[in-house]
Amino acid sequence: MPHYMPYATFITNEDIGAAPSLDDPSSLYHPVIDREGIDEQSYLIHLVGQKERDQILADEQELLAELCAYRDVLCDPQTID
Repeated sequence: MPHYMPYATFITNEDIGAAPSLDDPSSLYHPVIDREGIDEQSYLIHLVGQKERDQILADEQELLAELCAYRDVLCDPQTID
């Protein structure tokens, strides 16, 4: 799941109008805040679009294959040719 992940210290989902829900995967297509422990360790997660995702996955097939060979849990059958 390619994404951008800049620091967003002291920012909340409420601040950016986000309402992420794992029960509604479409809610994750908009930027959301991921708080890692303390407010200073918050990130804005922004998924890339489908066209950019396809290009990244095409460009990085070798890396994806190496990750899959290294550890099964890192293997995503949808991204490996």
